[in-house]
Amino acid sequence: MILFVLNFYQYNSVVLGEFTQLTSGYKNRDIDLMGVLEEKNNEHGYLNKLRELSIWTERHLTNPMIKDYTDHGVNHSRRLEGYINDLIQELMQGPNRLCDKEIYILLASCYLHDLGMHYQYLESLPYFDKLQNEYPNVNFSKRDNLNPEERQRILEVTRKEHNRISHELIMAGSIYGDLATPINGLDQELKHFVATICYGHRLNREEYDELGDESSGSDSIRRSLLARLLRIGDALDVTRERIDMQKMAFQYINDYSKVHWYKHHYTTGMQVSDRNRISLSFNLPCKPDDKTRRLYDNIPRWVIDELKLEEYLHVDYLDRYGIAIKIDERRNTNYKDNAELGSDVTRQPRSLLNPQPPLEEMDESLLELAAGSYEKFKEKNVDSMLML
Repeated sequence: MILFVLNFYQYNSVVLGEFTQLTSGYKNRDIDLMGVLEEKNNEHGYLNKLRELSIWTERHLTNPMIKDYTDHGVNHSRRLEGYINDLIQELMQGPNRLCDKEIYILLASCYLHDLGMHYQYLESLPYFDKLQNEYPNVNFSKRDNLNPEERQRILEVTRKEHNRISHELIMAGSIYGDLATPINGLDQELKHFVATICYGHRLNREEYDELGDESSGSDSIRRSLLARLLRIGDALDVTRERIDMQKMAFQYINDYSKVHWYKHHYTTGMQVSDRNRISLSFNLPCKPDDKTRRLYDNIPRWVIDELKLEEYLHVDYLDRYGIAIKIDERRNTNYKDNAELGSDVTRQPRSLLNPQPPLEEMDESLLELAAGSYEKFKEKNVDSMLML
């Protein structure tokens, strides 16, 4: 059984008149954040600003300069928006509901939080000197003829620092030289809030507590709450919609990134049900060899444990707002042969343009790398993962 939350019918034809319909078509729900803004559009103009931001993101962030990463473009942003909508249903029907300004800041952050993943010219950033001092072994200025080790170091730094890079780019108001983002037209206060929430989607527990609240006119902007919602929505985008396996056939992707591509490829379903119970489905190759079977079994455990870490990091804080999160460990795992894998998954519009590729199974070295990465994840988070 394959379960999906989303039901988009057109990703590549967003026009102003269709925007709210396309971005609120996830599933039946009582409250939709875009719908709230639509009701009051003439008052603040937030919906028009988000329309511009969505179109800009689709136009400029669809084809990232760094090809090794999974999807961090507009489709990822729209899925993230849908997951956040699912998570805040009860919140939006109580006294702690998000105000219009908070809704705009959160949704704008959905589109801009991964700007840093698309940006490789780090030396133009205002804090480049500090970054270079932190990573003296990385040559940020080198563009061409990177050897695998140099390429891997730049990928790791960009992945690790992308929330900071996103913050810097939003505050600067431009990316890729003179290409201004729609956020540049906002007043400095709104820009500051969006940049802060984007920065906040990759923090540790103490740093989230330090974000706190900040006044904005008559509104109180709950920065910690918004950043946590953004991070959890980001973490929930774990299925094969994050990748296009056909790209592996004609472009170089380093082994570490391949492991994450396969992790998404085998995660075929994610559902947020009542009371925010999160359940997952996996399709794994049939393997008679016990060792290989155990290595493949690491993939569902890895995905679930990553989400359980998010649950642990945020559950106490979110509980005060009536937001419950529960990761269902009873995963639905199917073992199938190559012909079956990839043929029974609900296809999204991108798959209609790019037919489902035949499965390329992970070779032994990638499986070992995946197992090692999972062990490192457990070791790093063992103190905060009470359930491991």
